[in-house]
Amino acid sequence: MGKYDLSFDLVDRSRQVNQLAAFMRAHRGPYNEVQHNAWLEDICIPGVNSGERRALAWWQNGRMIGDAVLKAAGPNTAELKNFRVASPQWLQGRGLGAFMLRQATVEATELLVERGLVSNEANAVTLMLDTLADSSAAAFFAYQGFREVGRAELYTPGQQEVIMELEVPLE
Repeated sequence: MGKYDLSFDLVDRSRQVNQLAAFMRAHRGPYNEVQHNAWLEDICIPGVNSGERRALAWWQNGRMIGDAVLKAAGPNTAELKNFRVASPQWLQGRGLGAFMLRQATVEATELLVERGLVSNEANAVTLMLDTLADSSAAAFFAYQGFREVGRAELYTPGQQEVIMELEVPLE
């Protein structure tokens, strides 16, 4: 194994799906564990298995260090349902999160095209997400070009989520 040995791919095998579920459980962040696990087991993972959701994962020396889960949300619109980076300390600050997000935006566009959800007159698609308001994740997404379009208590009473979107030009 090399020092970096970084790889990424679509999650498409049962072993990878199980690894994805374990990674997402371990890195749920500040969300309620019971609610998060119910969403994971009842909606997210079945959606990945059925093809309704598309998952990408990143590995370093065989260990999952990041994921992105995408869902077609309608014409010209995809939603980033989960995005986590849990890289080792020595890998932080090297642009891995930005690289991962770029791959997710490309995959989101491909997902919409494959599903016939990109209109002929569209010159861009929209990638939407929500994350905790005033968090480092919200700052990261803003730095990457996402703009805030709203705030709401989506998951936990009293906990504000920021709703953000990014226009992704079609090439």
